[in-house]
Order: sequence, then structure tokens, then C-alpha cells
Amino acid sequence: MGVTLKLASLSTLPGFLVVGAIGFLMDGGTLALMVHRLGFDPLPSRLVSLPLAMTVTWLLNRRFVFPSGRWHRAGWEYLAYVGAQAAGALVNLGVFFGLVTYFVSMAAMPLLPFALASAIALSLNFLVLRRCVYR
Repeated sequence: MGVTLKLASLSTLPGFLVVGAIGFLMDGGTLALMVHRLGFDPLPSRLVSLPLAMTVTWLLNRRFVFPSGRWHRAGWEYLAYVGAQAAGALVNLGVFFGLVTYFVSMAAMPLLPFALASAIALSLNFLVLRRCVYR
């Protein structure tokens, strides 16, 4: 059973990475727009960009990456997806806030701590989704 899960996980990984890249661009683009064009602080901007990107990635993962795991009731699936992503989001936001807070120079270039935080949370997100939401 463990080998089957690993092979199944590997077959969904490329699609997950593509969807993750789209979410990364959505999250980073929104963050950059809010900070550099609209003049918002990076911390509250991230609290807008992350949920927006999470919703987009749920729609794409549901449709293209894990179509056989879709739930009959999309609302419940979305809640499970968001719940499963909460651990990754907490890691992501914790790393981001920590870097921006303790390394003041990073607040001026929020895409660097954003990229580092996103990379760390990626593997956690995949494992939680694959094992808990889209089994």
C-alpha cells in the first residue's frame, strides 16, 4: 500500500507543482501590487494575497490535479481543503512574518521572504492534501 501511495503521489506531483506555480504567481502578484503600487504594508497585504491564491489553487487542483478525489459537495471539499492547507499556511505566514519582522531589510523586498516561505510550505501542503483531502 505504501508503494502504491508513493507512485500515485508522484503521478500527481507535476500537476500540483504547476498549480502551485500559478498560486505562487497569484499570491506574489497580489502582494507586489498591494505593496508597491497601492502602498499597503507587507503584512496585511499577505493576509489578502494568501487566501486569494488558496481559493484559486483549490479550484485548479480540484479540476485538474485530483479530479477523481473530488467531493460531491464542493463547499465541504473547499472547507476540507482550506483546513488541510492551514498547517502549510501557518508555516508560510510564520516564516514570512518572521523574516520581515526580524530582518527589516526584507520588508523593502517582500517577494524574497515570500518565496522562501512558499518553498518551505510546499511539501507540507502536498502531503496533507494527498493524504487527507484527495485520498
